[in-house]
Amino acid sequence: MIGNGFDSSHKLKTSYDDLRQYPLSNYPEIKIDEFIVPDEIHQPDGGIAYNEVQVLSMLF
Repeated sequence: MIGNGFDSSHKLKTSYDDLRQYPLSNYPEIKIDEFIVPDEIHQPDGGIAYNEVQVLSMLF
């Protein structure tokens, strides 16, 4: 992220903390104090998907 101050001078919520709070407030089941490796979910077409809560828990 490169900033020139435009966002902060216009009071936009674009700080790292704002970006971090968004998933934490929208996914209350995120576990931020546990090490989680997301489980693979094999799709019928051969693709692989992941549980989004597990992925967000891993990132935060």
